[in-house]
Amino acid sequence: MATGADPHPQEIEFRRRWYEAHRRRAEAEEFSSWLPEFRARAAEVFPLRDRLAADGDLDRFRSELRTWAQTSGVIGFKGPSGSGFVNTLVKHTDDRAELARLLADGLTAPQDRSAAAAKLGALVEHIERVKAGGHPAPGHVPFLLSFFWGMDQTHRWPIFWPGTRMFLELMTGLQLPDTPVERYLSFVDLIEELDDDSDRFMVTADWWEMRNPVILDEVLVERCRFKNKPDSVARLSNVHALLAVAKHFGDALEQDISDVLGRQISKKIAPRDWVPGHPRCDIWVDWRIKGSLALRLWINWRGAAIAVCPDHVRKGWFKEAAAVCRNIDVDEFRMMAIGGSSHGDDVGFFGRSGGFVYGRWYEPDQLDGLDLRAEVMEVAESARPVFKALIKAASQPEEESLPDPIDKEIEFRKRWYEAHRDRIESASDYEATSGWLSALRASAGEVFAIRDALDNHGDLERFMTELYAWAGGHNFRGAQGTGIIRVLIEEADDPAEMARLLVDWFTPPLDRSSARDKMVALAERIEETDGYPEPGNAPWLLTYLWTMDPVMRWPIFSAGALRFLEFMIGTQLHLSAEPVPKEKPPVESYPYSNYTRNCGDRYLQFVDVVAELDEDTDRFQLAADWWDNNYPKPVFFDPVLIDRCEFGRDLEIPEQHRQNNAVVLSRISKHWSFHLKRSLPEVLGYELESLRQSLESAGYPRSDIRVDLWNGSGRAGYDLRVWVNDRGIGIGISPRSEQSLRK
Repeated sequence: MATGADPHPQEIEFRRRWYEAHRRRAEAEEFSSWLPEFRARAAEVFPLRDRLAADGDLDRFRSELRTWAQTSGVIGFKGPSGSGFVNTLVKHTDDRAELARLLADGLTAPQDRSAAAAKLGALVEHIERVKAGGHPAPGHVPFLLSFFWGMDQTHRWPIFWPGTRMFLELMTGLQLPDTPVERYLSFVDLIEELDDDSDRFMVTADWWEMRNPVILDEVLVERCRFKNKPDSVARLSNVHALLAVAKHFGDALEQDISDVLGRQISKKIAPRDWVPGHPRCDIWVDWRIKGSLALRLWINWRGAAIAVCPDHVRKGWFKEAAAVCRNIDVDEFRMMAIGGSSHGDDVGFFGRSGGFVYGRWYEPDQLDGLDLRAEVMEVAESARPVFKALIKAASQPEEESLPDPIDKEIEFRKRWYEAHRDRIESASDYEATSGWLSALRASAGEVFAIRDALDNHGDLERFMTELYAWAGGHNFRGAQGTGIIRVLIEEADDPAEMARLLVDWFTPPLDRSSARDKMVALAERIEETDGYPEPGNAPWLLTYLWTMDPVMRWPIFSAGALRFLEFMIGTQLHLSAEPVPKEKPPVESYPYSNYTRNCGDRYLQFVDVVAELDEDTDRFQLAADWWDNNYPKPVFFDPVLIDRCEFGRDLEIPEQHRQNNAVVLSRISKHWSFHLKRSLPEVLGYELESLRQSLESAGYPRSDIRVDLWNGSGRAGYDLRVWVNDRGIGIGISPRSEQSLRK
C-alpha cells in the first residue's frame, strides 16, 4: 500500500469493525445525504470538459466552470481547490495548449490505478514547472481531478473531500502521505480496505461530518487487549488509532461538557507511551476544569469509565477526595482504583499510585453503538455536586491558574466593578468617548467584504491595500494590526496558504475551542518571524476583528481592558500550566514560548471573568476604555471595601482566602497611592512620596487599606493618610515630627 508497510491482519480487522460501527449508526438514522442530488449535476459539467477537449478554449472553460460551481446543488467546488484552482492554473500556465490537454484528459475518469497515477502526476509535473511563489499549489490536484472522477464513476473513485479525509484518518489512525499522487492513491486504498463501495463510504463520511457523532464500540476494548502482541510496528499502529479516537472524542465533546458544567475546560489526551519506548494500550481523554480536576473517559482492556478524576493536590489529598466522593454517593457511580490504589475497585487502570476515578463503569458488551455524547452529558450533570465539593476541598489553588474564588469573593468583585462602571458612565465625557465601539461594528461589512474578496481572488497585495485603507479610520494601523499582517505576508513561503490562514483568522469563531485554536495558530506564526512583531499582540489583533461579529461579540483583549479587569478582581490572569494547543508535542519539545502556547487559554479566562462581572461585555469594554484613557486614574471608594475588610478579619474563613483578600486590598492601596501621588501635587504645590502597604499585619493577612503620602521635597512634612477598615473610611493629616506638630 502507498501508506507504507502492510498492516497487521488484526489491525485491518480493527479498522473495518470501527468503520462498520459508524456505518451501522448512519444507516440506522436513515441519513439523507446530499451526495445523490449533487451527482445529478454531473450531466451539466461533463459537456464543459468535452468542449475544452475539442476547442482548447481555457478562458471559456474556466468561466463556464465558475458559473456552474456557483449554481444550487453544487457543493464545495467554488473554493481554492475547485474552480478557484482552475482559474489559478490558467493564469500561471506558460503553455495554454498543454494545460487544456492535461485538464481535458485529467478530468476524465481513469480506467485503473496506474492511469489515475499518470493523470495526477502529469498535472502535478506541469504545475511544478510553472508555479511561482507557491502558486499554483500542487496539493489541490487530487481534489480537482477526483471531483470529476467521483461524479463519473461513483463507486470507484472517491472524491478527495476534506471531511472524508478526516473521517478516514479517524477510522485508521493514519496520516496520508504528503505528495499529491501518493496522497490520493493512499486515500483510495484505505477506503477500499474498509468498504468495497466507495460511494457508501462517502455517504457514511458525510453523515459523520454533518452529525459529528461520538460512539463507543467493543472494538476499542479489543484494541486495548492488543498489548501482548510482539510486533512493535503493529503496536504503534494500534496506539496511533487509539489516540486518533481520543482526540476526536476530546474535540467533539469539549464544548458540550463546558456548557453542562458551566466552566471553562481544557482538553488533554493520554501520551503515546506509558514510559519511553512502550506504547500504551489504553486511552483516556480529560476535560479539565482545574489543573487538578477533570471529567475523564478511560477505555482499557476490561471496559470503559466516564468519571470524575481528581489529580494530586497535596499529601493525603486522595484520601480527602475519596471521603468527599463517598459522602455525596451519586447513583450508579462507583470508585475505581488507579495503579493499585486502596480507593475503589481494581478495573485495570494504570497511573499514579493512590489515585482513583469516581463515575460510571461500562462492560464491553454495553459499548456497542453506545451514544457517548448522551452518556457523557448525563455523567457530567450527575457529577456537578462532586466537582463543586472537590473544588471547595482543594483550598490551595494551583500556582499558575486563576484562583477559583468562593461565592463571597465573586460578590466583592462584581460590586467593585459595578461601583466603577456606574461612576464612569456618569462622567461628563463618557458619551463623547464611547462611540468608537458602535462605529467599529458599523464597519463590519467593509472588513468582512475585504476578507471574502481575498478568499475569492487570493491576491495578498490587493488585500493589504484594501485593509490598510479600512484600518486608517478604525485604529487598526500600526504594530498590533496591519503591521503584523504585513510582516506575515512578506515572510510567507506559500502565499496561497497565507491567504487561506488570513481568511480563517478574520472569520470570527463560533465557539471557544475555535477561538483558542485560531489565537494559538496566529501567535505561532508571529513567533516564527525574526523577533518582530510580538506574539503577545495576536489576541488583540484577532479580538479587534472578532468583536464585530453580531452574534458572539468577543470582547477585545486590549492591554487597557486587561489592566482594568485585573484591578477589578485584584489578581492577574496567569498562564495555564496545561499544554493547550492541539496536535502539539510534549512541553519540553514545543518550539514556541509559553505565552504563545497559552495565549488562547488566557483569553478564554479573560472572557470568563468579564462575563462574571457583566453580562453585557460591551458595557465592560467601554468602561475599561474610559478608565484606561484617563490619567491619573480615578480613585473611587465604595462600601464594598468595608465589607472586604470585615471578611478579612473573620478568622473562621480559611487563611488562603483571607490571604487572597489581603492581596486584593494591597493592590487597591497601591493603585490609590500611585494615582493620588500624581494628582495631589497640582493642588498642594509640591511632590509626594508614598509607602507601600504590606500583606501582613501582626502575623495575619491584612484586613485594611492604608495609604500614606508625605512631603518628599524637603519642606516641613506631614502625612496624608487614607485608611479603610471594617468600620469605615478615614482621611486626615497625621503629624510625623515635632516640627510638623508645631506647624
